[in-house]
Amino acid sequence: MQRIRYNRVSCDSALFALLLALCLIGSAEANQAAYEAGVNALSIGDRVTAAAQFRKAAETGHLQAQYYLGLLSAGNDVNSGDNVEALKWMRMSAEQGYPPAQQTLGTWYFAGGSAPYNPAEASLWFRKAADQHDDTAMFFLGVMHARGEGVSKDYKIALGWFQMAEAKGYPVPAEYLTTEGIATLDREYQSAQAAAAQPAVKSRPATVRNVQDGLTQLGYKPGPVDGMMGKKTANAIKAFQRDTALPVDGKVSEELMRRIDGKLGQ
Repeated sequence: MQRIRYNRVSCDSALFALLLALCLIGSAEANQAAYEAGVNALSIGDRVTAAAQFRKAAETGHLQAQYYLGLLSAGNDVNSGDNVEALKWMRMSAEQGYPPAQQTLGTWYFAGGSAPYNPAEASLWFRKAADQHDDTAMFFLGVMHARGEGVSKDYKIALGWFQMAEAKGYPVPAEYLTTEGIATLDREYQSAQAAAAQPAVKSRPATVRNVQDGLTQLGYKPGPVDGMMGKKTANAIKAFQRDTALPVDGKVSEELMRRIDGKLGQ
């Protein structure tokens, strides 16, 4: 009788383990289905449905869904966003080891906006992403070491990160691939910091038209000054951002407009 009872307990335990495994598989499949539905909705511009689907998966730990929900929560040209919500989801994804989330979190802390400006925190997340071969994170670690912003100032370390980023396919400007060029980058940054301490140059509203006008005057060829965001304008913005060590996203922002008008006022 004892042996029979023991065998029955063993069978019950095995059955429970099997049922638990099936539930977990079913839950994972449901999470993946919600994530894929969110991706599909996002591909056709339906941000509301995308956010709802991503949330279903994100709440049960889907790291890619958390990443996209963080991006959507941060806002865009349609809404102002919720930085607390954006930071919450992006951090959850980053803490699970997702490189795009780590790199994005680093960018937010480095640039300020969706997260409070904190270069030391930015460097930690950039390093985590760079250790997983993220080329953008490598580039920004180079920038930070060139400036001594949030990390030690070291041109040789900066050069190493720039070289690794370039090897991974990041469009690193050629002048950043020498210590002399990095020194120039540092001098320009220090000059910009000194200029920022002076009475600020009055900046125009951050509109596509004003950005196009400023970039045209600076020789970046954004196309016609028509207030329409096209490929030429986005490429010109990215080129200017790279040249001024701003996060390269091709988007209009108040910081971009201030930097353009600052260059024009020099």
